[in-house]
Amino acid sequence: MTAGDILAFDQVFAARPEAPILVLNTESDEELARQAIAHGAQDYLFKVYINAHWLPRALKFVIECKAIRESHRLIDPARLCLSHVRAESVARSPFDGADSL
Repeated sequence: MTAGDILAFDQVFAARPEAPILVLNTESDEELARQAIAHGAQDYLFKVYINAHWLPRALKFVIECKAIRESHRLIDPARLCLSHVRAESVARSPFDGADSL
């Protein structure tokens, strides 16, 4: 993967940001593969590891990773914040009488 490949990657990613992306790369270009991840790819796989075992696993991983990231993007952050828990949502524990969430 070259610097020109990063530019091409950016163009593809801009056109289809929802698509899961697995970068296939030579071992000597690990830094550029990491740059592709920083630009939006889900993972990379060195070409020497492309076989019937690793390629399907890597593809499954990037698809699942993209789905998880997309689902987290759709969650309203305010719903995840504990500071929004109201006092009436605090319940009494029937075992020790202590307040708990």
